[in-house]
Amino acid sequence: MFGDGRWKVWLASAAFVFVIAFVLHQFRTSFNSHPPDWMQLHEHASQRLPDLHEVHSGWFQFAQLLGSARAAADSQPTANYTIRVIEPHNDGHTSTIWWGEPILNEGFDPMPNIERQLRTDPAHVLGYYNADGTPLGFATRKMPTGGDLIIATVHTDKPIPPGARMFLIRRELSIDKKATDTGGQRTIGLGNLRYNPGRVEARGVLLPPQATLTSYAPEGSAIVFPSAPILVAWLSTDLVTNAIPLSVSFTPH
Repeated sequence: MFGDGRWKVWLASAAFVFVIAFVLHQFRTSFNSHPPDWMQLHEHASQRLPDLHEVHSGWFQFAQLLGSARAAADSQPTANYTIRVIEPHNDGHTSTIWWGEPILNEGFDPMPNIERQLRTDPAHVLGYYNADGTPLGFATRKMPTGGDLIIATVHTDKPIPPGARMFLIRRELSIDKKATDTGGQRTIGLGNLRYNPGRVEARGVLLPPQATLTSYAPEGSAIVFPSAPILVAWLSTDLVTNAIPLSVSFTPH
């Protein structure tokens, strides 16, 4: 039966099967029947934006600032513009951070997913949205190198065509454990913002409902959206020589 040398083929096949079985056993034993954290993909559903179609809503104010930032970018012209808005809560310890940026598909095929790196707890990511406020599904996984970085994979509602851009919005919860709620006036600092001809940045503070705006600086270049909830913001295109840190003071309800 094995006189023609086929025994060597059978022996090699048996050895190959043995090696594969051993490797699979070692892999399973090493990870205790569970894949490592960086291989675990967790799917999430974005929260719906509160009062999406109402004039008196945080989304309405953010959308107005988005329109102003887009117009400023068109006037440069540049396709690079970002928005960051802090929405402090009445408890004095937590805030909702709104962040928006255009995403360019630099490939040759339609892009159905967008990947971003974040340094936060996945549970604090409230959601991703397109430019009209539509919630988008997303998945998170940890970085293979470890640490507190995560990779978020956002599922677009429509694939981004090659060479086209989609404005992506993220909302996340920020917790300041050191903050104290005194019940008095609060001041939110936004740092310095300077003019850059190749980039438009918008920063702002969205006051809590029924809060009273007391002061903001610098005043002359600020954009104030007075409808409740009040939004105070600045565009980098209006701050050519600005050296004053942006700040907003208010009295919570």
